[in-house]
Amino acid sequence: MSTSLAGRMRLAANDPKRKEEGLFFESPPGEYDTIHLPENAPRIEIIVPRESDRIQGRTLRVSVNSEGIVGKIKQIDFFIDDILVGSRAIKPYDIYLTIPASLDFETAHVLRVRAYDEYGNAGMEERTFYILDR
Repeated sequence: MSTSLAGRMRLAANDPKRKEEGLFFESPPGEYDTIHLPENAPRIEIIVPRESDRIQGRTLRVSVNSEGIVGKIKQIDFFIDDILVGSRAIKPYDIYLTIPASLDFETAHVLRVRAYDEYGNAGMEERTFYILDR
C-alpha cells in the first residue's frame, strides 16, 4: 500500500504521539503586522535647504523636523546623490554636511533625508539643490 506525501502528512498530523511532542502541522498564524505599514513611516520635513537652493562652497546646512507615527525617531541619515554624508540620533536634527569634492558645480544634486523609528519603519524626503562655482 502506497500513501502519497500529503496523505502521510495528514496521518502524521493526527498522530497523538506527534502532537504531544509538538511535531505536528498547524495552520499558518492568523495575526497581521500592524506596525510596519507604509502609513506608519516617520514624517519628515526638510526646512533647509529649500527646493532648488544654490549653495556657495562645500558645506551644506540642513535642518529637518521629523516625528514617528508609532515609535520614537531613532536615527536620521543624510545622503547627497546616494552618498551617505551624515547621521543624527538626537534632536535638533540640524547638521552641517560636507559636500563630496567629486560632485560637479552648477548641476542638480539631490539631498535625501531618511528617518528611522524604533521599530524599523523608514520615511524619506528629498530636495534638489545646486553647488555654485566659486
